[in-house]
Amino acid sequence: MKSIACWMGCLALMAMLAGCGGGGDSPSPSVDVSGHWTGRSSVGIGFTMDLTQTGASVSGSSTAGGETGQTVGSVDGNTFSFSIVWPASGTGTGQATVEGNTMSGTEQEAGGSGTFTATRH
Repeated sequence: MKSIACWMGCLALMAMLAGCGGGGDSPSPSVDVSGHWTGRSSVGIGFTMDLTQTGASVSGSSTAGGETGQTVGSVDGNTFSFSIVWPASGTGTGQATVEGNTMSGTEQEAGGSGTFTATRH
């Protein structure tokens, strides 16, 4: 009887340990977007992004046209998806492909949509 209880305890411990560290089937980010980025939109507006990445989560700030907004997003593979809350003009969203120290993608805001490119310095 003691050995059955011991085996059951061992099986329960193994089941608990097997559950530790299981992160699902999501791919890990293959890029890190942390750093200071400068870029230009397709309508000629210059911008900066100062980003910090922890795991797949990204946070930071962006500045364009004299306005600074809070930036949040995530990285999946080499794709950076983000939103920026601009205090005076609402929320913008975007998605970029990151290759080394460059990113290019699309963005959409209340005033319209376009493309952009940026370089990390």
